[in-house]
Amino acid sequence: MNKREGREKVKKIRLKDITTEPGSDELLESPNMVPYLKLAIAVMGHKDVGPAVEALAALPLEKRYTWRVASALK
Repeated sequence: MNKREGREKVKKIRLKDITTEPGSDELLESPNMVPYLKLAIAVMGHKDVGPAVEALAALPLEKRYTWRVASALK
């Protein structure tokens, strides 16, 4: 099997054509999202993620979005 077999063709989409779920913009603009954005920026920029991970670890459990999502799914 060569490298190209089994791969789907990448489809380019313009940013303005991407739709989001209602309420997701509010979530992204929330001050509580800042530590997650800093982590994403560090990862995408191939930077040290240590400080961003430490900031997330310092958040109280109820302020972590992963906890909120998991709680909502119960």
